[in-house]
Amino acid sequence: MAQMHSLRDWYQANENIMGDAANQRFDSNATKFAARRTVNETDNQTKWDKYLNDCRLDDRLVQIEQWRCELERVLGNADAEINLLARMKDDCDAALAAKAIPESCCAECIGLRGGRLEIDVVKDVVYDELCNEEKLIERVKETLAKRSQEAFTMIMSLKDAKRKVSEDLEGKHHALDINRQALGFHTGSSGLSYIQFELINGGKKIGDCCYWKCDNKKITSFLTENQVKVNSESAICQKTKTQLQIERNYLERTKNELSYEKISFENELQSCKLESVKIRVKQESRILDLENAKKKLTDLVSDLENELNTLKREKSDVFILVIPYRVDRSYMQSSDGSSQISATINAPENNYAKYATHALVNGKLHIFGGTSDYKKIARLDDCTFNELTVRLNEERRNGQAALSIENGEKALICFGFTGNISKTCEIFDGSTTVSTFAADWSHRNGGLGLYKNQPASVGCYFEEHQKAETLSASGWIALPNHPKRISRHSLVGLENESMLLIGGADYGNGGFAARRTVNETDNQTKWDKYLNDCRLDDRLVQIEQWRCELERVLGNADAEINLLARMKDDCDAALAAKAIPESCCAECIGLRGGRLEIDVVKDVVYDELCNEEKLIERVKETLAKRSQEAFTMIMSLKDAKRKVSEDLEGKHHALDINRQALGFHTGSSGLSYIQDLGRVPQGNSTPESWNAYSTKNRDDCEEEIRASIQLRSLIESDITNTANDLEAQRIACEYAFRNRIHEFEQTKSELEWQKTRTEEELREIEAEIRNVEHAITSKAGPQKVCFSRYELRAELPGIEHCKDEPAYGLHNELRELEKSLAALNIRLEEAHNNRDRLCRTLATITHDLDLKLNSLRLDRQCLEVRKKLTVPLYRTPGIEPIMDTLTRTFA
Repeated sequence: MAQMHSLRDWYQANENIMGDAANQRFDSNATKFAARRTVNETDNQTKWDKYLNDCRLDDRLVQIEQWRCELERVLGNADAEINLLARMKDDCDAALAAKAIPESCCAECIGLRGGRLEIDVVKDVVYDELCNEEKLIERVKETLAKRSQEAFTMIMSLKDAKRKVSEDLEGKHHALDINRQALGFHTGSSGLSYIQFELINGGKKIGDCCYWKCDNKKITSFLTENQVKVNSESAICQKTKTQLQIERNYLERTKNELSYEKISFENELQSCKLESVKIRVKQESRILDLENAKKKLTDLVSDLENELNTLKREKSDVFILVIPYRVDRSYMQSSDGSSQISATINAPENNYAKYATHALVNGKLHIFGGTSDYKKIARLDDCTFNELTVRLNEERRNGQAALSIENGEKALICFGFTGNISKTCEIFDGSTTVSTFAADWSHRNGGLGLYKNQPASVGCYFEEHQKAETLSASGWIALPNHPKRISRHSLVGLENESMLLIGGADYGNGGFAARRTVNETDNQTKWDKYLNDCRLDDRLVQIEQWRCELERVLGNADAEINLLARMKDDCDAALAAKAIPESCCAECIGLRGGRLEIDVVKDVVYDELCNEEKLIERVKETLAKRSQEAFTMIMSLKDAKRKVSEDLEGKHHALDINRQALGFHTGSSGLSYIQDLGRVPQGNSTPESWNAYSTKNRDDCEEEIRASIQLRSLIESDITNTANDLEAQRIACEYAFRNRIHEFEQTKSELEWQKTRTEEELREIEAEIRNVEHAITSKAGPQKVCFSRYELRAELPGIEHCKDEPAYGLHNELRELEKSLAALNIRLEEAHNNRDRLCRTLATITHDLDLKLNSLRLDRQCLEVRKKLTVPLYRTPGIEPIMDTLTRTFA
């Protein structure tokens, strides 16, 4: 047999399958959305990167075009400047050549003046001026020669700068052509291809844009140095002005913040001052209150001391606590009887101390018994009666007495209301009660006192005797009788070991008891015959009653035997009728054995079928047992009937004899004395045994009848209950079948829905896989465009091969394309994995759906089989139809 699973496992398996399907669809949806998002993001990123690189190339073209115009302008200015500087150099050379005439004239004049003689050869003004002129001509020639050389050097520098500008301009034209061609590339362009090379940071060295710009700026700055300086100084001034404005604004804002903080601080300081003033006022008020309280307390202490001194000086007095029947009327009585003070005693109820006796135990007042609770023990603590958990051993309602013994450590509690309780005693030690010797005589309301330091009691209210007893270590010992029959008195032990009797009731010395005895004997003689006549008459009544009773019991026994026999036949018929449900149950169990795998489960139907099988066995056992019990009970009833019949025959004979005895009187004939009463037997039995014999026969027979009635009721109840139980079990089984079929149908519908949704999800994920594959393929065009642009821009000459924005943009675009392809490949792999998992889930759902269809078919077959349990019984002769309680029909 296949392994039997639990219903929880079945539900868990269904939940797992449906949960896995839902999770797989959820994961598939997440993968789809992630793939779509990745496709859209990579597509948008690719488009955005191309757009950015187009913008960067366009901006780069604008920059190169600007530099081309600038370089052409600078080149024109350089040509003009070279021509002007050459002409200026020629003018300088001409001016230098023209200085030979003044130089020769000056030399000739100096030579002519060298012909002066003697005293005329002097350093006069003419000599000084000629020397100055000669020096000036030399200085002018040096200056003009220097300027001519500088002009020549500058012309060479200008030509070299012009050459660089020309080369740079040629590179700009080439860069314009290459960048325009790169800008024109798109995914539909021809000649695109992949290339393998290192990007910006590897392989061929690419010039930095800053170097390219610096070379151009060197040329421009060389030509426009003054303008650059002015612009720089202007920018510095503007920057300084801006910084000063910012600092001014910052200082203004700081000033405002400080002003606001100052105002806030002043307000806070003012509030703190007000709060401190309030606190100071409160403290001063509290100090004044404390001083007043201290003064009042000092006065009160002084008054108390004075009153205490007065009380000490006064003479102390003793008060007696009086607790009457009603606790709320308690009071304190002064020892001299001059005054009373009301006392408040707390108790559970107002009559708590009524008829209770009292004694001191360990210095505490205890009360015992009373009408509120016959066994209570309560202790007076601070004007409150607290009932203890320990209880008296006997009920002491009224007339009991208590006495402190053993130096007040224990209490002796004795006597009571009536009976033996009026003789018993017990000892209470504060926590437990122990029974002790009982008195020989009753002493209700006889009191307890100490006589020769031993407990003693005198008299009794109930028996009105004169007995006195004392309790010794071996028990109660009799004392001389009291002269009078007394009770309700108090006993007080004196210091001389005597005992004082105070108050009480006196019932005389006992003379009237004899008169009462005489009257009683006279009356007894008159009443004896009357009583015997009454007894015989009562005896006849008793026998007649028993005769009627036994006849009634005998008739009941006959009727019960017949009823029980018919009930036994019904029980046997009900037992035979259980074969049909037994076969139906076995067939259903056999059919459900065809379930497979996880559907082989201990579900409610399985439990109900097992319960039905067990119920049928139990019903059969019960009915068989009841049938056997009915047979045994019939035999017992017949035996009891025999005994009652014999007893009834004896009752008829006794009636005849007692009627004859009742007819005797003082005038009857045949009367005589009997000298020896012992020779006349009083009887073979006592009235109790006679009554017990008939009672036993009657009770035994009635007990058998009651047992038979009970058995009939049980049999009828069992037949009805077993039928109802089987009907209820049938309804429960079919209800479980219908519920289970409903569960299978729900599970089937859910699995079909899961299968449909999984198939739809599988189609969607396959479409998404194709979409991702198309997205991966579509990245080839932008990648080729980017590679081709990168390859084309690698042909830029010299400094034009620059790490500019387009270069970084193309580099980033290639990286983003690689990331996009990697992300798309990951999404493609996830989609493939999800498709595989969905395929496995779909196979699991399909397999489980087949199992559910098989189980559903088997359970429906079981319901068809169980229809025979509701076949209308009117088709069977002699059996009335029973309505189906579930469908409310006979079919």
